Amino acid sequence: MRPTRNNTGVSHENGAIEARQGSLKRALDQSLLLRGSREFDDLSAYEQFVAETVRRLNARCARAWEAERTSLQALPVRRTADFEEVDARVSKFGVFSVFSAKSVLYSVPSRLAGQRLKVRLHSTHLDAWLGGVKVFECERLHASTADRHPKRIDWRHM
Repeated sequence: MRPTRNNTGVSHENGAIEARQGSLKRALDQSLLLRGSREFDDLSAYEQFVAETVRRLNARCARAWEAERTSLQALPVRRTADFEEVDARVSKFGVFSVFSAKSVLYSVPSRLAGQRLKVRLHSTHLDAWLGGVKVFECERLHASTADRHPKRIDWRHM
């Protein structure tokens, strides 16, 4: 075997992987059309809807998966990290920025001004650690075309 590399941002070079993602998006869109509404009561209802759609898609290749499953190795004893860890310096104003894709500004309690935090970016929230102590946790914000630099400023931190 000879490994190859894909160029960043050129999705057509990653055909097998990107095709599966496209089929999932189409299946979700079709399921939503059949459902008649894109509104859900809460996040868990939407997650259940997505899980059911994925289960139906995966049922098509279940026989091949069972054949391949016999050659898989056991999972590692320790779980891998499901977050990205970045350093952040708290300014004298009690705010720090997280530069994941775009700059997002968060306020923290003023006692943390001047400290360097380890920030763990999970998909839905972030944790800030000072040494081995979690000092802050909040919902994670994501930049969008409407709000390129979102801010989460809590007046109680000032």
